[in-house]
Order: sequence, then structure tokens, then C-alpha cells
Amino acid sequence: MSTTRSLVDSDGNINANYLTKELQEALEADVKFKQTDNMKKRAVKTSSDYNEFKNMVAAANLKKLTSKEVESLSHVKKGWQKTVVHDSTASAIILTKEVESDRIRTQNLEARGVIAPTEVKLKPKSAMEVERDLRRISDEADKLL
Repeated sequence: MSTTRSLVDSDGNINANYLTKELQEALEADVKFKQTDNMKKRAVKTSSDYNEFKNMVAAANLKKLTSKEVESLSHVKKGWQKTVVHDSTASAIILTKEVESDRIRTQNLEARGVIAPTEVKLKPKSAMEVERDLRRISDEADKLL
């Protein structure tokens, strides 16, 4: 009932925009169904297992690439790409800030009576190291430092 209300207005005129939209959606669904059906028929003959069949059917509605499009993938695009220049002074400043923050953290721990490790790591190498170190800290307040 709701479709007839939007298809026909109060004066009894047909809503052409709604009808056009509905026809386009029906045509797109029909094209997709036929592409999928044809790919299923081809994939049954050529695929060696179900996963290959499923992947071929899933890619049925994709557009084929032209040879020019494939060649363009290997070319480097020019324009806004900028090369990154490694600045050793910036990394040295960051390193000194990390060392200073570690020194302050160690002083705060010693002031509260916590014995700090003699070797201070600047950065953990992996997430596993972070988790391991957090598990080793007994006080919850120390974990937040």
C-alpha cells in the first residue's frame, strides 16, 4: 500500500521519478543476478575446490581491467608526493626528552621509596614487553606513571 501512495500522488498522477528509480534498481539487480549466474556456470567447470568457486562467484560483478590500467599500476604518480628527509637533530631532541622524562620518573619512584631498576629502557621493543613489565609492577599507581 505504501508503494502505491508514493507511486501515485493525491491527484492520481504517476510519480515518474519514483518509477524511474524503481526500474533502475530492478535492472541493476537483474544484471547482477545474470552475472552471478553465468559465473557460477563457468566456475563449476573450472574451479578445483569450493573456496575457489566462492571467490570466483563473489567477483562476478567486478569490472575487468584494461591493459592500460594494469600498466598504470606500476608507474609512480607525480604530484603531491614528498620525500621524507631524516633530520638527526630532531631525533636527538626527542631522545633527550625521553631520557629526561625517565630520569624524572626514576626520581619520583625513589622519593616514594620504590627501588628503580638500574637499567632504564627507553622504549619497549614489542607489545609483549609492555604487558610483561606492567604485570611485574605491583602497585596500581606506579602503572600509571
